[in-house]
Amino acid sequence: MKLKKLISLFAGVVAASVLALPAAAGGKPADAGQKGGPSPCIKAVREAAKSFHDQHVDAVKAFHAEQKAAREAFRAQQPAPTEDQRKAFNAKHVAAVKAFHDANKAAHEAFVAKQKAAREACKAPSSSS
Repeated sequence: MKLKKLISLFAGVVAASVLALPAAAGGKPADAGQKGGPSPCIKAVREAAKSFHDQHVDAVKAFHAEQKAAREAFRAQQPAPTEDQRKAFNAKHVAAVKAFHDANKAAHEAFVAKQKAAREACKAPSSSS
């Protein structure tokens, strides 16, 4: 008898928690308070972020392809390179990678600052009445 009561109590608690879980997890969506989705300003910020990311991915792919082509050209011109030739080529390669990385880092930092300013502008109340 006690086991039946315990099982029915447990089943009732599980049922109540299952019913209450979706309501508790609802919360506010990221763009709450705006009917019809995010504002055009926020959409523009998001689109700019996606565009920046796509450009970065394309730049990395192009850089790697360029490095691969340079490596293949070096091997074609120097089938048996000397130690000094290899070191010179590797130093040039390392310098190119560092320059590419530094340029990407600077572009990313500038983009992050620009995006932060754009988000702040979107949050600020518009002065036009």
